[in-house]
Amino acid sequence: MCEFPKDEARKRFNADWASAATFDLDPAVFKTHRYGFLLAMHKNAKADIYALFLYDDPGEAKRWIESALNAIRFSAGKS
Repeated sequence: MCEFPKDEARKRFNADWASAATFDLDPAVFKTHRYGFLLAMHKNAKADIYALFLYDDPGEAKRWIESALNAIRFSAGKS
């Protein structure tokens, strides 16, 4: 698991806290994908965001995940 530094979480996601983790999926439980990536974000007094990516090919998944990481963020609107 990788927790983003607070400054990076704020700059990248407009979040107060963000963390990400990669993991292997148990083939006895999940037969269609081998790996998972979970992104979690929190904005104080607003909401949480969870994004789960399931994939087989880490090289191919990397560009999709990076694209999503550049698109997922909290709105900068009024509190």
